[in-house]
Amino acid sequence: MTNPRPNAAAETRRPSSVRVRAVDERVVSSADLTGKTALVTGATSGLGRATATALARRGARVVLGCRDVAAAEKVATAIRAETGVASDDLVVVGPRLDLASDDSVRSFAREFTSEHPRLHLLVNNAGTNFLKRAFTKSGVGVIAQINFLGPAALTRALEAPILAAAAEGREKGGAGAGANVVHVSSVTHRYASVASVPKFLRDWDVGSYAATKLANVMFAYEIARRWGKRGVASSAVDPGAVYSSLWNNDAFFSARPMKAILSFAYAPPEDGAVAVVMASLAPFARTGAAGGGSGEKEANGDRDRDRRRNGNRNRKTDAAAHDAAADADDDDDARTRFYARGLFASSFISALAPGGSPAEDGPGVAGALARAAWSVKFGLWGAGALACSLLDYPLRRLSGGRVASATREVPSSAMSYDAAIASELWDEAGKVAGVRGG
Repeated sequence: MTNPRPNAAAETRRPSSVRVRAVDERVVSSADLTGKTALVTGATSGLGRATATALARRGARVVLGCRDVAAAEKVATAIRAETGVASDDLVVVGPRLDLASDDSVRSFAREFTSEHPRLHLLVNNAGTNFLKRAFTKSGVGVIAQINFLGPAALTRALEAPILAAAAEGREKGGAGAGANVVHVSSVTHRYASVASVPKFLRDWDVGSYAATKLANVMFAYEIARRWGKRGVASSAVDPGAVYSSLWNNDAFFSARPMKAILSFAYAPPEDGAVAVVMASLAPFARTGAAGGGSGEKEANGDRDRDRRRNGNRNRKTDAAAHDAAADADDDDDARTRFYARGLFASSFISALAPGGSPAEDGPGVAGALARAAWSVKFGLWGAGALACSLLDYPLRRLSGGRVASATREVPSSAMSYDAAIASELWDEAGKVAGVRGG
C-alpha cells in the first residue's frame, strides 16, 4: 500500500529560495575534526562503519552507537588499525543502543551525556527494512520506530550536549555551526507522504520504509528551524544506491541472481558514504577549519554573479529583490539542506519525482483521475530512478570518478518542507525522549 498525502497543496510547499548548490569536496574533505566528538549510529557495518572510519581519519573522537556492543568493539578495533589513531579513546563504543526500545534510547542518552558533555556531530544512520509486521509495546510499527522515532527521540534526548557544542563554537567566534546533525534518508522519500503522524507511527502500511525516510528529512529541517539560530546545522542525505547488509533481510534481493546484480551495480558502502561524509563535514568547513570558505557554491553562481555585476544594478527591480532574498537565504542558519551525489543529484530525480500518492484525494471520478495520473508519473519516474540506480556507481567506477561523482545540495520532495507535520513529528519525538519544547 502506498502512503497517502494530505492533499495536492503539499506539492507547492517547497520554498522558492531552495536551489541547487555544488559542494566543494576538496575544501570540505580537508575539514579538521580534532577535538570534536561524533556519534554514529548503526556503525558495525555498511554506511555507518564507512562514515565512522572517515570521521576518525579527520581527527574526531568517534563514538559507535550500536545494539550489538560486542560487534561494535571489534569494529572499533578495526577502525583504529585502519586509521592509525594514536589513542584508543578516539574510537570508542558507547552504551548499548537499541532504537526499537524507547527505554534504551533514553538510557543511552543519559549515559552518553554524562560521559560526553558536548556532541559536535550526530549521524543518525541506523535503519532497517524488509521486516515482518511487528509493533513496539507502545504500538509503533518497528520500521517507523527504528528508522524514525528512535533516531528522532535520541536527537532530542541529546539536546544538552548538542547545544553545548553549538554554544562553544559560537563563543570561540566561529562563523558557522558549532554542531551538526545528519539524517541518512533515501531517494524513496520522493514518492512518500506523511499525511497523519498517528497513522504514520501506528499503521504498518502507512509507516513504510519510504515514509520513514521522508520523516527523516522533515525532522532534519525542523532541527534547522528550531536550533539553527543557536549554532546547530542539520541536513538529510540520499546516499544513492548502496549494496549493504540491508538487502539481506529480503528473500528476493538476497537470492543469488539479484545479489550478483546488486553487488555489481550498487556502490560499496565506502563509496556510498561519500555524500554522508560531505554532509557531516560541510558545516565545520564553513567555520574555517578547512582553510576558510564555505565549502559550498551555487551550481550557477558564476552566471548569477556576472548577471548582477553587468547590467543589473538597479536594486529596486523585482529581479534584484529576488536575488537579494536568495542571497540572504544562503547565510540563513535555518536553511534546509538535502545532499545527494552523482545521478541521484540530477534534476530528473529531484524535479520530476511524483510526490506522495493521492490515495486520499477523494472519491469519484476526480479522485480516480488523480490517482491514475499519479500512477503514470510514478511509473515513468520510477523507471528512470531504477536506471539511475543501476548506472550511478558503474559510471563512476568506469570513468575513474570523472562522471557521477559530484555531491550537491538539491531540493528534497515538496512535502518534506511541510512545517506543520514536521512540528508534530518533533513533539512525538520529544514525548519519547521525555523533553518538551526545544
